[in-house]
Amino acid sequence: MSVRANKPFGSLIYELLRKHVETSKNKVAFINVENKTQILYKEIVEKSGSVISLLTDMKSLECIDRVAICSENNLNYFIPVLGCLYLGCPIVNISHTYAKIELLNAINTTKPSVVFCSRAMFAVISSVCLDNNLEFVKKIIVLEDIDYSDANNTKPDVVELDNHDVVAAMMFSSGTTGLAKAVMLKHENISYFYNQFQDEKLLLSHVLNTLVIVPFSHAYGFIMTLVLLATGKTVKFMTKFNEDIFLQSVEEYQIDSLTLVPPLMVWIAKSPKVDEYDLSFVKHIVSGGGPLAENVIEAITKRLPNITIGQVYGMTEVTLAATCTPLDYIPAKAFSVGKALPGVKIAIRSTSLVAETFLGPNEIGEVLMSGPIVTKGYYKNTEETENTFFNNGYVASGDLGYVDNDGYLYIVDRVKDLIKYNAFQVPPAELEGLLLTHGDVIDAAVVGLKDDTHGELPFAFVVKKANSELTASDLQEFIQKLVSYPKYLRGGVQFVDSIPKTPVGKILRRELRDLINRVIV
Repeated sequence: MSVRANKPFGSLIYELLRKHVETSKNKVAFINVENKTQILYKEIVEKSGSVISLLTDMKSLECIDRVAICSENNLNYFIPVLGCLYLGCPIVNISHTYAKIELLNAINTTKPSVVFCSRAMFAVISSVCLDNNLEFVKKIIVLEDIDYSDANNTKPDVVELDNHDVVAAMMFSSGTTGLAKAVMLKHENISYFYNQFQDEKLLLSHVLNTLVIVPFSHAYGFIMTLVLLATGKTVKFMTKFNEDIFLQSVEEYQIDSLTLVPPLMVWIAKSPKVDEYDLSFVKHIVSGGGPLAENVIEAITKRLPNITIGQVYGMTEVTLAATCTPLDYIPAKAFSVGKALPGVKIAIRSTSLVAETFLGPNEIGEVLMSGPIVTKGYYKNTEETENTFFNNGYVASGDLGYVDNDGYLYIVDRVKDLIKYNAFQVPPAELEGLLLTHGDVIDAAVVGLKDDTHGELPFAFVVKKANSELTASDLQEFIQKLVSYPKYLRGGVQFVDSIPKTPVGKILRRELRDLINRVIV
């Protein structure tokens, strides 16, 4: 069933969910592949309607209020999410991986009337609210303990919103440059992606039999799951990534498409475990959350020759993605992050000029994006909104990139992550990609080490294979043979057990810079 969205997403998904139930009363909505528990579409519809009754009975909820949810991936996660979408009430998604100070920032920024959480998060959420006297939180509700005894008799009153511009959800940006900011996603943003995932000309439409491993609280997991539900697919998910369970599930459920983040792409390329399982059903792998190194794409293509590898590029501020690898892409373009999605515009501006000044093809500058993907800005943060969301409709990405003559976008690095050695700019991602080509390197991250003479020196943190005899000088010599003089790892190499990253695989360079102060004597 293919239905184009022409109404607010809350109304649309309610109609679609009911149709899925009418088609099959035993249709499975979610499966937790770790413990094989599941929930039916029929239960989702009934329980999400019951949540509306629960919220409206409190008499403390109006459309301008907010409801928050903080949980690991959970069978019940989307029940309050759907209820809030029906009601026209913004649902605030808060990462369960947050430390207390981050939870306090998220709750205090958005001031939800109600917080839904899993049993695992109840103690810490309660502590944050009580210890900081957050009286605006009227109730904390444990997802697993909700009484659904009247669910069969509940028919929700779905609010017919006047326009698509109403805020549907709030997602927090990665917070790698400070405390996370609440991005306001509109109903029309979600409806746009529902439409794109049904466009057979796009790679997105071919990734609907997948395994969701990204947190539901992240835009990638949130939007993907809503689209899967709207299209009547069974959402197969993991609460926490485990190599063996992941590979077993791909084999058992005959997954034909994978949506991964770059660190997992590196793992697919290098792990010997991959050869132990049957991945013959997989036809497409789509990577998002950061550009892929060329050697990673080449290694996966060699290992799994019958698989199409694509990339999407975007950020929370543009809902999910602005570009995607086209189905008919030219092999020579495999290392790009694709072309602009329908209705989306990509522009490149010089980092030394005003936002309205755009560069031409193959010129490197900051990537800007516009179109129906652009969200409403940061909640209660006018200054940061004005710095990122421009009056001309474009959103600043903070990424350096260029568009070639055929419209393919290439990402070079983060503007703020560039290492300044003398007058030269050194992209960390380039050095990281080269380090990963070394047979003894499992993972790597590069940051700038402050230096009074040269400004910054490239410094690498490296995870090496167990029992490897690789030394820092070995890697410095290895890189020296591959790059120009300014890019030498003259700051040094430090071996570590792991590289700190966000739940979706973005390197936490701020933590690495702090670590430098502890390892450099």
